[in-house]
Amino acid sequence: MTLNKNLIWILVISMPHIFQAAPKEEMKERNMNIIKKTDWQVRTNDVLGIAKQLEIREAVYRFQIKPDYAEDITVIAFKPPRSLHGWIGLRMDFYIDTKTKIIGGSVSGGIVRWCESRDVQFKNIGATIDRFEKNVDSKLMQSCKGIPATDLRGVLRRSFLTRHGTTTDAVGANLNIKSVAKEEGKVRLDLEHPFTKKKASVWIDLKTMKAVKAVQDGEQVFPK
Repeated sequence: MTLNKNLIWILVISMPHIFQAAPKEEMKERNMNIIKKTDWQVRTNDVLGIAKQLEIREAVYRFQIKPDYAEDITVIAFKPPRSLHGWIGLRMDFYIDTKTKIIGGSVSGGIVRWCESRDVQFKNIGATIDRFEKNVDSKLMQSCKGIPATDLRGVLRRSFLTRHGTTTDAVGANLNIKSVAKEEGKVRLDLEHPFTKKKASVWIDLKTMKAVKAVQDGEQVFPK
């Protein structure tokens, strides 16, 4: 079973508490239920926000949540050229290379959720993967707990955040991220609605992780 974008954030929120509440003996047993399903594969792909055609490493881990329920999670690793930082952690929609680390973002349900790289000692990608494999545990999920989410609801018009582009639709849209750029301490996300093809841009302050400006269909909608 492959984890979809909405389920992964349910897992991120709940899984650390599962591990923290378990006794040490039980925790060891649960950690043994986190297994590598596929070997690390090397491929070249665009990494949105970082570089085009970058070499990345990718593997799938199976998390046995319950005896009768498991989810597969993709973990990727990459080291951008001319950067002091690298990434190993959950596969995200886009990434930002900041002064101190790489953070990843994923847009779902009108919310941008953020994760940090699982390892900051990133000098050699092979050594980083070796360290990661020796300690694959709930900390993979905890790396997504330290950065506050960015809520785009109330920033963009409701119709842009619903599946069919209407104000009455209760289902959220899976927005297309067209481009990502850093601009003077902020990150700019250029978004497109998958159904209506309408466009919007959002600027997020990298210190507070709050949206500070939004333009939709050529009109500034936040702040008004």
